[in-house]
Amino acid sequence: MSTISRLALLIFMVLLAACATDDGLNRPTDRNKAAAIQAELASRYLQVGRLDLARDRINQALALGPRLPSTHTVAAVLQEKIGNKEGAETHYAKAVKLPGSGGAERNNYGQFLCSSERFEEAEEQFDAAIKDAFYANVETAALNAGICASRAGHLDRAERFLRSALERRPNMAEGLLSMASVQQALGNHMGARAFLQRFDATGQQSSESLALGYRIETALRDPKAAALYRQRLLDEFPNSEQAKVLKE
Repeated sequence: MSTISRLALLIFMVLLAACATDDGLNRPTDRNKAAAIQAELASRYLQVGRLDLARDRINQALALGPRLPSTHTVAAVLQEKIGNKEGAETHYAKAVKLPGSGGAERNNYGQFLCSSERFEEAEEQFDAAIKDAFYANVETAALNAGICASRAGHLDRAERFLRSALERRPNMAEGLLSMASVQQALGNHMGARAFLQRFDATGQQSSESLALGYRIETALRDPKAAALYRQRLLDEFPNSEQAKVLKE
């Protein structure tokens, strides 16, 4: 999931955080509500690139609600945006340890760890997110786990996670494309073709998918199909890295 997608989810998360309580009752505290509002504003400023205003809002949110997981997650995203990995990890790690944290926080921390190539640690976080019975987006964590395992070269594990994601959401475009890539890497070219065809049916073409189609059809010794993918790549994404490779 991209940083922008995570920010959109965080706006929803911080609104939920307003219902957190300090005394275990169903009455939200004024400080937590105020912290959630500040964190929501910080998320919105991050979405439009106003890092200075986001910083001010998140500092207020942390002062008001230092034990809200969503507040620390927004702070972590801000630190990532400014290139402070150490600061980002501090907040991500804090978020998963606080009462009220769950699959969303684990998934976000896993993405951060994967981007830092700490693959085994990332998988632990994704596993925890997937096992969270109250997490509504298990397929997202499974998808991210699969992509991360693929990056680490653990193709069998990647396949397992991606199948889990697609069982929950069969038409997930990113999951279908990732599975096609994994199947191709495993040498299952017919399986790769089938998953890519399902991806094509979602209507979300990219230079990566067309280049993958070219490689799959070349491996299957179908020159006409390979040529079609190649021409579409050159026509639709002429300035992409994949097109440059095929031009050489």
